[in-house]
Amino acid sequence: MKIKTATSTDLPKIMTLIQQAQAFFKAERIDQWQNGYPSKEVIMTDISNQECFVAIEDRNIVGSITLTFLRQPEYDNIQSGTWNRNGDYETIHRLAVDNDVKGHGIGSKLLDFAWQRALENDIHSLRTDTHEKNIPMQKLLSKQHFEKIGIIQRPDICDLTGFERWK
Repeated sequence: MKIKTATSTDLPKIMTLIQQAQAFFKAERIDQWQNGYPSKEVIMTDISNQECFVAIEDRNIVGSITLTFLRQPEYDNIQSGTWNRNGDYETIHRLAVDNDVKGHGIGSKLLDFAWQRALENDIHSLRTDTHEKNIPMQKLLSKQHFEKIGIIQRPDICDLTGFERWK
């Protein structure tokens, strides 16, 4: 599998992945990616900012991920000041995998890619922009040895001292 920066020609397939995820969330009554979000315009902005990446297998796009780098403090100090460390972090805004290849490890490879990008930029914190009820994402994170604390980190490679959980 290869991961590359998305281009505007990838937009239709990325939107198909987003629509598959939206249908799943709606069926599972998860209030995420509903009411037309994310729109084509949002995804095009991600692509223009070179923040959207696609996973390619056998010349087909099988997954996508959107990543941004931000400077802490951000996001109301991660809900009412419970996050007490400064520093840069990477946010995973959207991760979607084609229904035809779910369970083939594409999501895990995209998360590994996110970590690799972060570490190359000397960033040791990731944040997921995801709903707490998104059980598939939570399972994927735990499978990859993430600790979910609003800001998520890989305990095997990061120092977790000084963390407080969300209240």
